[in-house]
Amino acid sequence: MAPAPMGEIAVADEPGVVRLPAFVKGEMLFPPPIDFDTLSEAARPWARSPGGPMAFRHEDLQVVREPALAGDRPCRYLVFPRPRAECLVERDVARLSSTLFSLSVQDVLDYAAALAAALEASRPAVTEAVRLVGAGPLLDPRLVELTFDLLPALLDPGPLGAAVDRELSADGRRGRDFLDGWVEIPVESTRGMTARIGDSVLGATAGRERLRPSLRAVPTRQLHVTAGNSPLLPLVSFLRGFVTKGACVVKSPAEACLV
Repeated sequence: MAPAPMGEIAVADEPGVVRLPAFVKGEMLFPPPIDFDTLSEAARPWARSPGGPMAFRHEDLQVVREPALAGDRPCRYLVFPRPRAECLVERDVARLSSTLFSLSVQDVLDYAAALAAALEASRPAVTEAVRLVGAGPLLDPRLVELTFDLLPALLDPGPLGAAVDRELSADGRRGRDFLDGWVEIPVESTRGMTARIGDSVLGATAGRERLRPSLRAVPTRQLHVTAGNSPLLPLVSFLRGFVTKGACVVKSPAEACLV
């Protein structure tokens, strides 16, 4: 699949309407064009206050309405595709094991580095997307701009890899070693309650020298429901799962929809 042009990440077909994609299992899903008047009519049954903030569904779209900060229209609409819930969740563990979970941590870090490079190479398109979406009522547009200025640092494979190695380390081994395969660990560190009871009752020590227990960190399937008081939170939350090869679904707030 050819990558989507960065210029299509945020599209304003007319004043007061911005269309944004969803990223689902490696594929960009784009909402179809829709006009301001159609959205205003669709919002009526859901509205509690004219022009106030709200979210609603319209056909296969998820729509967020916000008070406009500029222009002639009293509000603006952020329009997203609405994928089915079953499309978001990874239910095939065997497929996960042969694809995502089988990647090495270095593979994931290389992907992060390539993503940072792609964003930097498309800086004008990214800046335009920030301009279109960043003028929301709850966050200063400068904060959204700062978030994208920080992206290269957040996607830097060096600190990401160091965090994994540090926070998942054990018995002198790096965290990525446990994520990439089975790691032999000291015998005594695994003598749990059952084994110790057996030792005391049976005096069973023979063969312990031959025991070579191993440990492996298993990626998990995760749902992240992130707060809206910082546009960085969805990305930081996602990166924690991403760098450990987790299958993550991230629910971003409207204030951080571009991230």
